Amino acid sequence: MRRPRPPIPTPDIAPPPKGSRTFALDAQDAQRRLNNINDPEAVRDSIVSHGLYERAFFTWADVRAIAPEKVWKPERLQRALEAIEAGIPLPALDVVPGDQTNSKDKLLHLNDGIHRYNAALHDRLTHVPVIVRRWRSARR
Repeated sequence: MRRPRPPIPTPDIAPPPKGSRTFALDAQDAQRRLNNINDPEAVRDSIVSHGLYERAFFTWADVRAIAPEKVWKPERLQRALEAIEAGIPLPALDVVPGDQTNSKDKLLHLNDGIHRYNAALHDRLTHVPVIVRRWRSARR
């Protein structure tokens, strides 16, 4: 019989803002993703390969601060809606700031989480958990 893995500590995951309406967050998944992105060895490999490196941080974003994206798989939207209503923890959305995209606006742009984002809009949630990714040049 396999022993269960111990839970991953989640020191980088702050609680949602007071009075916000949001969905249940899978904090261990968010912390694991942050650890993978910000891993010093991964950063070093990226600098050697591309001259760039990626940094990420966790926050709670107002849904109005995210650029709208259309649903492209209605069944996935339905699953996200059901999970939110059942209180099942979901992964954080993966976003990039507008200044790091071709749009150059002040909105956050989705890399992953279109259906969770639209489910949050549908359920009139005020905030969603996000992992914000930023690319930086290794040259100064």
